[in-house]
Amino acid sequence: MNTEWRDAAGISYYFDHDTGRILGSVFSYANSAGIWVAKVEKSTIPYTNDNEVLLGHFISLQAAKNIVENWWIIQERTLLEQ
Repeated sequence: MNTEWRDAAGISYYFDHDTGRILGSVFSYANSAGIWVAKVEKSTIPYTNDNEVLLGHFISLQAAKNIVENWWIIQERTLLEQ
């Protein structure tokens, strides 16, 4: 997977460059400049609220980005089918 981050107004998106699919995002917690929220978007069909996985609240933007990247690294190493 060829991934990268793209920053937009107050939010950073982690996406697959080849498909354009958003894999996760990091954004500032409700009117707070010091707390960051990280979440990932699974690709389960049909799309439900369970597709968004909240990874937690972080003290820095970089820590939040790292947890999103690590979540996808683990998913790529996990055997999903037998």
